[in-house]
Amino acid sequence: MPDINITIPVPDENAAFFAGRDMIVTPVTDREAMTLATGLDALEKVLTLNRKTLTTLRQAGETKSTTTTQIAKTLDMLIPQNVEAEKLIIEVRTILGRSARVGPNQNRGKMQ
Repeated sequence: MPDINITIPVPDENAAFFAGRDMIVTPVTDREAMTLATGLDALEKVLTLNRKTLTTLRQAGETKSTTTTQIAKTLDMLIPQNVEAEKLIIEVRTILGRSARVGPNQNRGKMQ
């Protein structure tokens, strides 16, 4: 198995941060790098929206004026966004799953 040597210049003021830590090296194309950024961003937005919506639904459920139809419409609004976020996070996991862990603790196992 061939070795790949990577040199990363680290400013002296950051050297302590890297001491004893591993690094994760992930080979990516330009598209995959964008997927990582946009995928994690989209997941954060969906989770934030879910939290807010579930809080609102809980409050609405405590009142008598909320109808089942209103709750169903709200849930229907969330489902497509969650499906899309699920697809993106699967892509992110696939990309990160190719990562190599390098450093003093690199024998702890495969990235998942």
